[in-house]
Formats: sequence, structure tokens, C-alpha cells
Amino acid sequence: MISDGQPITNPRVKNHLIIMVEMRQAAIQKKSGAYMQQLLEMYPRDNSPLFPNARIYTKNVAGSDLYWNLSDLCLQVWANTLEIGSDPGVTLTQPPNSVFFAADKCIKPRKQTSLTTPGSAAATPTALTPAETQVQLPPSLPPPTMPMLPPSQMYSYPLPWQYHSGPMPPVPPMPLMPPFYPPFNPYGYQPELHSSFPPNVLAPIPMKQHRSMDSSPGKKALGLKISLDDFCARYDIPDTQKHALASLGYVPGLRHIEQLSPTEWQSTGLGILQQHLILDHHTQFLEDAMNGKWAK
Repeated sequence: MISDGQPITNPRVKNHLIIMVEMRQAAIQKKSGAYMQQLLEMYPRDNSPLFPNARIYTKNVAGSDLYWNLSDLCLQVWANTLEIGSDPGVTLTQPPNSVFFAADKCIKPRKQTSLTTPGSAAATPTALTPAETQVQLPPSLPPPTMPMLPPSQMYSYPLPWQYHSGPMPPVPPMPLMPPFYPPFNPYGYQPELHSSFPPNVLAPIPMKQHRSMDSSPGKKALGLKISLDDFCARYDIPDTQKHALASLGYVPGLRHIEQLSPTEWQSTGLGILQQHLILDHHTQFLEDAMNGKWAK
């Protein structure tokens, strides 16, 4: 057994350690799977008439009901927290103190619009997706309707060949001509330069892709049960990042952190550089666990 942090080079010792870790990992997954099954039975689909075809967790706060959509990721974080036992206040009816159950993650039922009379039956509840807002564009202005007159009628001066042809006849009335096409533009009806080129829109900077050590998400690295305090102390993670990891319900080696969206990262209050540093520490932890540096 190696305790100085060096990789295990003896094949027999390494294979024995892998077998022990896999057996321990199977036991942890079995416990987490039991909690997952209990949560699925307690919160089945269509358990709320306001949100069809969804698993809903309801909590009454200050006399008002708040609703959360229990996605597969939310249920897995809940089950892992119950299995690890890092938060004693978490039960099957009390979710963990995680970003997935924050107040800004609540969903609201769509307002029902019905054309029936007051005495008729209520309308069918609508889906939980927010109503789409149709953008009303202002009406386009018509093109200018300036009439195009012949050159001889645009000026009061006679043409050169009309000097000796007697007095000019009266100008007959001209009806309004059709509008110019294309609409009037200076310099020989050339369109404006900015209308010929698409707008210069800067593309968003893509997030750094962190390579993963395991193709199946949701598993901890080699099944090692490492506390968040030991993880942060090992890689010199400051308290601000530690509190953010605790709010996410992160367990060292938990692969769900690689699937967080930018909105979920933003709710932790961390900058982009701090997010990349956390993911780098997460990847380094997986490599160290595979190399036996966390073996005790």
C-alpha cells in the first residue's frame, strides 16, 4: 500500500486496488439507486395538475406555493446527497441546499385564457413553458411619392432649340406619377453602404472543453468518498469557490459539474476564470484518483 502520493506501479497491487474500489463503488451506486427509486415513486409524473407530464416539488413559503421541476439531474443530486450524508437536514421531503432548488429556479404556471362563459367548465391547464411574446414591428413607411416630371418642365428656361420656335405653350397638368423604384437615394440611386453588408455581430467565446476520465456521467472517480474540505485543502481552493461548490451540491468526483449550463454557473457568483479553475481541479482530482494518489 502506497501512502506517499506516488503512482502504483506494481500490477498485482494495482489490480487488487481496482477490484476493491469497484466493489465499493457498486455498493455506493446501489445505495444511491435506492434513494433515486424512492424519489421517483414519491414524485411521479403528472403529480401536479398545473404542470402536465412533469415531476413537481411543491413548497409553501409565506402562504404561497412555490414549484420546482424535478429533472433527472435534480433527482440525481438529491439522491447523491442522501447517500453521502453530507447534509443532515436533507430528507425525501426536504431537498438539499443546492442551486437547483434556489428561489430563482421556481417555475410558474401559465395564465389560463378561456373563451367559455363564466358558468362553463375551467380550461385545461397549459404546459409549464413560458408564453411566447410576439414582437410587434412598426409599420414600414411608404416610399416617397414625388412625381417625376420631364426635363423640359422641371425648369422655367426654354431648351436651346426653342429660342426661335415662338412662345412656349402652357404646361399641361400632370397627374401624380408612380413612386420611384428603387426609393430615392442620392448619387444615382445607389443604396447606402451599410445596407449592403450584414451587421458585425461578435460570436460568443466558447467555454473551455475539459476532458473527462469516465464516459458515464454521474459516477464518482473510482468510488472514493472524499469530503469537500479535503478536496479544497488538497488543491488550495479558496473559501469563495468552496462555498460555490457546496451550493451546487458537489461531491469530489461527481461528474454532473461538467454538464452545468452558463446560467447555473452564473448563479454561484463566480467569474469565468474561477469556473475554469474549478473544472481544472475537478479533472486533476480524477487523474490523481486513477493514478492512486488518493489511495490510503
